[in-house]
Amino acid sequence: MCRVLPVSRGGRWLRREARWSHRRQIVLAGGGAAVPGIDDLVAKRSGVSTLIANPFASMQASERIRPRQLAQDAPMLLIATGLALRSFE
Repeated sequence: MCRVLPVSRGGRWLRREARWSHRRQIVLAGGGAAVPGIDDLVAKRSGVSTLIANPFASMQASERIRPRQLAQDAPMLLIATGLALRSFE
C-alpha cells in the first residue's frame, strides 16, 4: 500500500498543473515500474494512457538473453541504455 500513496499524490499534482492537461501518455521507469499492475493503477487514477518503459523494444537481442528477464529489467535500465546509445549516435 505504501507504493500507491506517491502515485495518488502525484496524480493530484498533475491534475492541478495546467501544463499537464495536454499530456497524452505517462511512461513509468525505474524499480517502481516493476510493481505488478502499477501501469493500470496510474492510468486509472490519472485518466492518462500509461505504459512501462522498455528501451529495448526496438532492439534485436542476442539469443543468449532471456526475453522474460530482459522485459522485467528493462524499466530499470532506461537511463543506462540512453547513456550507452549516446556514443553510437
